[in-house]
This record gives sequence, C-alpha cells and structure tokens, in this order.
Amino acid sequence: MKVGISGQWYRSASVSHDIEVLKKYMSLPLEARLTWQTEKELQIVLYQTLQSYEQLKDYEKVEEITGLIEDKKISATDGAYESNGKLQLFEVITRNYTFEDILAKLLFTDALNCQIEMRYTR
Repeated sequence: MKVGISGQWYRSASVSHDIEVLKKYMSLPLEARLTWQTEKELQIVLYQTLQSYEQLKDYEKVEEITGLIEDKKISATDGAYESNGKLQLFEVITRNYTFEDILAKLLFTDALNCQIEMRYTR
C-alpha cells in the first residue's frame, strides 16, 4: 500500500501493523486525533527537542541524543497525540522487531521525556 500526502510516500511493510495504528488513531477522541503526529513529524520533534537542550545548555543531553542519532540507535515511534497537555507516544511492535528496535523506541521516549503505549501485533 502506498499513500501520498504532500509529495511524501508511505510504504506499508505490514498491513496488520498499519491496522493497529489506525485502530489506535480511530479510538482517540476527536480532540486528540487533531493533535496526531506521524513518525516523520516525530523525527522533526526529536531535532526540535535537541535544539531546546542546546538552548538550555544541557550539553550532556545534547551529546547523548546526538550520539544516538549518529549511531542510529534511536527511532521515532509510529505516532503520538496530546493527552492532558502532554505528548503520548504510540508504537506497534511486530514479531520482526528486535530487542534493538524496541530499545530505539524507548530511547526516543526518554529523549522526549514522554510516556509510550506499545501494542504487539503479529
């Protein structure tokens, strides 16, 4: 499946994965759905977070996140939405995920100082 929005293309690697993401999105109240951010948008949020740490002169956190990005050990989640004024991350885990894949999602969660909901699907 390919979906194009604003010149960007999404290629589905797992229909069951995408269905779980859609189920989560559709289960949210409209107010939360209006704040939904995609994985691509969350990559931008990571860079904005990195910039905010730089402005706060938290160089330890800057080095930590920069190192994770350079080593490709951090990965944006499938989506996120606002709940009670806070960003809530969402990730669907498939049987193809390795320990490192899951760890990369948890490191992303830590970098953004958010909560995450993980759901497993086959």
